[in-house]
Amino acid sequence: MEGLTLSIRLDGGERRYTPGAFVGGGVVVRHFEAWQCKYMDVTLGWRTEGRGDEDCQAAVGVRLAGGGEEMSPQNERKFRLKVPQMPWTYHGVLIKIHWVVGVYARGMRGKEVSEEIPIVIHPNPAGIQLPTASL
Repeated sequence: MEGLTLSIRLDGGERRYTPGAFVGGGVVVRHFEAWQCKYMDVTLGWRTEGRGDEDCQAAVGVRLAGGGEEMSPQNERKFRLKVPQMPWTYHGVLIKIHWVVGVYARGMRGKEVSEEIPIVIHPNPAGIQLPTASL
């Protein structure tokens, strides 16, 4: 949707989580005028990279708005998602597992707009390097 921008704000700016913890924050939505929302979902998902078939899955998510709801030009919607137990972030030689917090929105007219932030999920998240934002 032209003119629609999304940005994700994570509570405390944290990007490292242990299994069973909660990812919380808000999605800041900006548009040049009021608009009708077909859907706006935030998800916690992973994808593989490397040898073999690449795979991806949304592990958990929540709908923040939808069904033609009238949205003001600028607002913030809060979310809180529980981190699953598996799989963990992994950066091996042959395969990598990347996690992202993503928001996906579409107005009643127009294309889907999305924003993603890479995160780390691991029992010892301090020992894993954060991926770059360009996943």
